[in-house]
Amino acid sequence: MQACPLGSSWRAEVLTKLLSSSMEGQPKPPRKSAKQGPRKSAFVRDARKSKAAVSKDSNEDPGESPALEPVKPLDISNGKALFLKYDNVYYNSASLGKWVEATVIMINEQGHIMIDTKEEYWFPLDEQREKIRPCGFKPFQVGEHVQYDSLTQHAWLDCKVIVVDPVDHSIQVSVKEHSWIKVAQQGDKVRYPVRPGFEELIWQAGRMLKKNPPEVDTAERKYRKVLVQEEDNIKALEGLALLLRDYRGDYSQAEACYETALEESPYEMKVLSDYADMCLVQGRDGLAEDLYGRLRRVREKLREFDESGESDSDEGC
Repeated sequence: MQACPLGSSWRAEVLTKLLSSSMEGQPKPPRKSAKQGPRKSAFVRDARKSKAAVSKDSNEDPGESPALEPVKPLDISNGKALFLKYDNVYYNSASLGKWVEATVIMINEQGHIMIDTKEEYWFPLDEQREKIRPCGFKPFQVGEHVQYDSLTQHAWLDCKVIVVDPVDHSIQVSVKEHSWIKVAQQGDKVRYPVRPGFEELIWQAGRMLKKNPPEVDTAERKYRKVLVQEEDNIKALEGLALLLRDYRGDYSQAEACYETALEESPYEMKVLSDYADMCLVQGRDGLAEDLYGRLRRVREKLREFDESGESDSDEGC
């Protein structure tokens, strides 16, 4: 069954109520003591110190750090796993009799991986070689809603994919009919819809980290620009935590981001998982196990939630 992220507010609210009632007697998420109180405010003050820098035009780049090599995500298997966390893959499903799309959601110290279509099952290395393969390039489909980067209008325009070449996967979009966009151009010219404002800044920051070399300074300014205005924005906190953890090696500030995100949304699965990985690498096994345990309980409740919804739907039919 596909893992369900806490994307929609109504689902998160319902899940929070379910988990809160069902976890009575369970250890509560760690809260800051009186001595730890300044942590969040210090983090926010640090973000506000950057206000002068990020208030400039977002396209300006007054000073990048020296060129950096591409950075891989934190890997607690130390290279043993054949795939990286959050890789998109194909899984050879025996029950369905075909290859299906999946995402790597967990990796352990032995290099075993877990995917979202077969939760709570760890694939050892031999099964990874046999049953899982890289996803590779995924072409757009006719009818998909996308955005096109228009040079004439200096904006991303909402549109649809109207034609796909079955051979080379070039596409045409509704705002630029009869003009083929080659695969090599699609990464820069076409994207799935992103809303203006905070979501746009977060998208830009993530894209900058994927460049070769990554534009880490500019990406950080964009994340902090969001957090100056909305200090509990989960996506910005996730992105900044990853940047601090993997590109800066600043585990202390990354932890502050994770803690702030969990105060706002205690059952955010990606935050719980990534924070737990970082703690495990640091040798903080007790906190890592607590975070992994909370993550397992969230998944269990999500499965119950989905199964209950499917049952209600069947009864309605």
